[in-house]
Amino acid sequence: MRKVLLTSIGTGKYDEGEHRYKYNKAKYSQSEDIFETPYIFDALVKFNHMDAIVFIGTTGSNWAALYQYVFSGESTIQPVLEYDENYFSDLHEWFMKDEHAGIDTILFRDTLQKLKDTLGDKCLEIVVLKYGLTEQEIVDNFAALAAISDKFQDKDSISFDITHSFRSLAMYEMLAVNYFMTTANHKKNIHVDHVYYGMLEYSRENKGIAPITDQTKLIDLIEWTNAGMEYVRFGTTYLFCDLLEKNRIGGLTSSEINALKLLGDRLVVDDLNSLKQFIIKCEDMIEGGEISRELNPVMRFVFDDIYRRFADVVDDDMLLSVELAKWHMEKHRHLNAAVLTIEAMLKYCRGLTNMKMESIRNALKVCKASGNSYVGSFVKYYNKVRVFRNNLCHATPLSDTEVERLSEYIKVFSSIYKKQFMNIKENREYLQKVLTESAEESNKCMYKYPRH
Repeated sequence: MRKVLLTSIGTGKYDEGEHRYKYNKAKYSQSEDIFETPYIFDALVKFNHMDAIVFIGTTGSNWAALYQYVFSGESTIQPVLEYDENYFSDLHEWFMKDEHAGIDTILFRDTLQKLKDTLGDKCLEIVVLKYGLTEQEIVDNFAALAAISDKFQDKDSISFDITHSFRSLAMYEMLAVNYFMTTANHKKNIHVDHVYYGMLEYSRENKGIAPITDQTKLIDLIEWTNAGMEYVRFGTTYLFCDLLEKNRIGGLTSSEINALKLLGDRLVVDDLNSLKQFIIKCEDMIEGGEISRELNPVMRFVFDDIYRRFADVVDDDMLLSVELAKWHMEKHRHLNAAVLTIEAMLKYCRGLTNMKMESIRNALKVCKASGNSYVGSFVKYYNKVRVFRNNLCHATPLSDTEVERLSEYIKVFSSIYKKQFMNIKENREYLQKVLTESAEESNKCMYKYPRH
């Protein structure tokens, strides 16, 4: 496993006395250690024993100063080639050009190959970025940073230094952090370890010492933001739950985290109890004193959104199931929505009749409820949703019109149940009656015409 540092190279400051741009030495500190160097990557190598470095800059970065520095005897990187005064002059001539924005980055990268060779194995790559003056240059820069991942080996640990160069380069590097985290496990088992920033501006207040701060918390916040995006877009909480497991907050048990995962699953009705307990606890998570103070904004948003969405229906299994079905429809999980609705209706009928599920299914397919329009509607919408479920189980795609129709069926059934079955005993009893009679009739037919 290698420790790889991505560091940026800027221009340095203009020295009036020497009439040139150069990097001034700074006293960098990490923990209790102090190391004086003009380049922060040197301090990071000293403090953290970096195995390889990716240097990032532009055609306007002071590569000549870097080349000269590694031969000064002060650098942690020992050159493997002899010093070439002509090469230094060429790099300095490039640096002193009046305009750098229009220089071909591919051509300039070829010029820097000798610098890379001079740095030996310590230099994993030199990446030359464009100035980012246009949208295309911004896209090209991100592509160049993303391509660095091809240089990584399995189990490499990656750290970023965002101290120098253009201020916009730090933004590119944070995008690269996000990209590496997203793709690492798919391409190679690499780990984004640290994000470092040398606070040179604070050295004036700190006895001339620039602390190297660890901005790695930014990585956590990127991950939490990605988890929030997953939740909003897909309704799934897998990444969110992974982060909860990794950053355990007080008062949230493993079983409750597992219950949260159910939002994005198929979720049969028998799984509702653990989810109901979690929904109820969401309010405590948001308003619960010590626990609430541990929440970051994404946690607070997700817990609050779940509570607002499902708290009003948590006391009724049918309403909760149907609301979850609507949730699945919104997230384009149409099969989940259809299955959940059908399972909820079957379980409700089982609670009324105490019959076996297979008998209830047969009864709902054939029963006539002309004596009660509400019971008739219950049966009708069961069969309408059942047809959709069967088609989806056989991978039959839904048109936009059919998606709207299924969504409407679930909403209409929800309204019928809420208005006509929750508190009207007469309708429940009639549904029980027709189901029982239909099941008995269905059984008679099976005995009269047995299956072969």
